[in-house]
Amino acid sequence: MKKYVYHGSPKGDIKQLQPKKSTHLKDYVYATEEPVIALIFAVDNHGDLDFDLSIVDNKVIFTERREGAFDKYNQPGYLYKLDGTNFKHLDSLWEGEVISDKEEDILSCEHIENLYKKIEEYGEKGKIIIYRYPDRPKFIPKDDSDLVDKYINYEKVGHKGAIDNMLALFPSLKEQVFAKLETPNEFFYIGKEGSPTKDIIVYDNIMDAIENADKSIFIREDGWIKYNVIDSKFNFEKGGFNFDEVFNIYKLTGNSTRLTAHCFRLNDVQIKSCENIDFNQYLPNSSIKKTGALKK
Repeated sequence: MKKYVYHGSPKGDIKQLQPKKSTHLKDYVYATEEPVIALIFAVDNHGDLDFDLSIVDNKVIFTERREGAFDKYNQPGYLYKLDGTNFKHLDSLWEGEVISDKEEDILSCEHIENLYKKIEEYGEKGKIIIYRYPDRPKFIPKDDSDLVDKYINYEKVGHKGAIDNMLALFPSLKEQVFAKLETPNEFFYIGKEGSPTKDIIVYDNIMDAIENADKSIFIREDGWIKYNVIDSKFNFEKGGFNFDEVFNIYKLTGNSTRLTAHCFRLNDVQIKSCENIDFNQYLPNSSIKKTGALKK
């Protein structure tokens, strides 16, 4: 490990980096031994969906996947230097990154006026090879099909929504992705009253069925309850409501058409089971955040 490592950020007031969850779903501080790689991560972006960052024959190769994706680098950013003592490389990491599981103090911070111009300067020095759309190296297929297995694997290791995020930007990959995903034998649907009949939207897991159910489940006279799912539990930004109303969770079978990674249109509906759903099972009192009214 080199004496110093580097971390890029759009924020310029960082004094210490705290370990937090990212790609590997563990609490790490991420850094790199190469300043130019740190600069690439100094903007908010879609990661692999915006660019490909590879190291081939010890050369850093930076490729723009989508037209205009590099434009977001035409902004200022910050390059932080850290002590490399606690950082290490793991086999499961991309070869250009290192991690620490400890709090890391900032040794110095350099303000970069224009990140893309600075990255280009590294290119002129032979530190990085840059491909702007539509140019790309031979190891990246023109149809971006290398993303398919990568994003299916992201979902498998716990990155919920990774596939659908990819397809939102690369809809041409839909057939390839769907062909590799298993089609479940049963689906889930939530409703207040009455059995579902035909041509309904269902999901392959209960949490998605709840999250995407008819929003009337979560509406009250004084506004919407804004919610999201964290660690398989609901976290509401508004509390104090009665969740004792009766809703049913149905397990269904039928002829399905996949719409997204986890969402299907179901016809010829057959009900396997139906039971009342207790939202408290998914909404422990300790997770309710009471923050005041939300407007419609």
